[in-house]
Amino acid sequence: YYGEVHVPETVTYHGVTYAVTAVGESAFRECTTTDRSLSVTLPNTVQTIETYGFYMSNLYYIELGTGLRSIGGLAFAGTENSLNIINCHAMNTPTVQLNTFAEEHYENTILWIPRMAYGRYTSANYWKNFNLNNLFYGYDFQIDGVYYGINSYVNTVEVSAYAIKTDTTSLFSAFSTLGSVTIPRTVTYQGVEYTVNRIGPTT
Repeated sequence: YYGEVHVPETVTYHGVTYAVTAVGESAFRECTTTDRSLSVTLPNTVQTIETYGFYMSNLYYIELGTGLRSIGGLAFAGTENSLNIINCHAMNTPTVQLNTFAEEHYENTILWIPRMAYGRYTSANYWKNFNLNNLFYGYDFQIDGVYYGINSYVNTVEVSAYAIKTDTTSLFSAFSTLGSVTIPRTVTYQGVEYTVNRIGPTT
C-alpha cells in the first residue's frame, strides 16, 4: 500500500457483507516506497489496531474513528520519522501499550483530538506523554469531513475546520484550502440536532 488509503466500514464478499472492525496484525507492516508515503483513514467501525499494524511503514497521517478501543504493541514502531499527524476522533482514549509509540512520536507528532476529550487524553497512560505544543483540540465532532465545535448557545455549533491536509506538520497549514464544501443548516450528533450558526475564527 502507498498513497491515500480509505478503509471502508463494510466489505462484501461472495454476497455476504462484513463490518470492518480491526486492523489485523502486521496489516500495513513495512509498507514503504522510495517516493510515496502512506496516509490511512479508518472508519468508526474499527475497534482495534493489532500488534505491528503499521510497523516500519512510511505512514505520515492516520485518522482514527470514534469506535477505536485499543492499539497493540509496536503498532507504530518505525514510523517515528514519517508520522506527522494522528487525527483521533475517539472520545474515550484507546488503550495503548508501552511500546505502541516511540519517544519521537510524543515529541514531534501532532495529535488532533475532540475538544471535549482533552482532559482524558492529557491524563491517560501514554497519551499524556504527547507534547502539549503539538496537541490540538479545536472541535467537538466531525461529520462528512467538516469539523464542528459546540458553542455557548443552546443546540448550536460553529464550523471549526473543513478537512485536514495530511502532508503538513504545522497547525495553521493543517486546514484544507482546496475544493468546495456545502455547510448544512443543521447537523445531528449522538441523537442531538444542532443548528450551524457560526464560522469559527480558525476555519
